[in-house]
Amino acid sequence: MTREELAQSLNCSQSTIYEWEKDNALPQLPTFLKLLNVFHISCEEFMKGVEIE
Repeated sequence: MTREELAQSLNCSQSTIYEWEKDNALPQLPTFLKLLNVFHISCEEFMKGVEIE
């Protein structure tokens, strides 16, 4: 999936996605939930891959 396709799916700009990729920003909760849906990932699956600092 291209950045353009993802931006269209999430109704946001490509530059917003670029900022997420560079760890300069995080998506808001509603957008994050859309991301999980786009990639067919449950919250539980996502959290398994997150390191707690």
